[in-house]
Amino acid sequence: MPKLFDLIKTSLYIGFTGYGGPAILAHMKSIFVKKKGWVTEKDFMDGLSLAQLLPGATGVTLMGYLGFRLKRFRGADTLPFLDQVSIRRFSGRLPVSFPQTLPLH
Repeated sequence: MPKLFDLIKTSLYIGFTGYGGPAILAHMKSIFVKKKGWVTEKDFMDGLSLAQLLPGATGVTLMGYLGFRLKRFRGADTLPFLDQVSIRRFSGRLPVSFPQTLPLH
């Protein structure tokens, strides 16, 4: 069972290195199932099936499911917001929010 900090690091890694769309799902599977071995392939596929039924971004919903499976409500509350959609939304607002700290060229 991974620590919450390890889940957060992995979620940030996926968020920064994933491309989005269906490609992010394969990236998540390779890390959570094959590389780390934190969930079984059946658990991952069950979560993916559930995430596709629910509204919203599938990757974010799946990340919430995986967080819940591994760390219950603490993981479900934390991990979806560290996924690529949220990271890209936040980083897209950085130049507007902090113009004095970022170079303009």
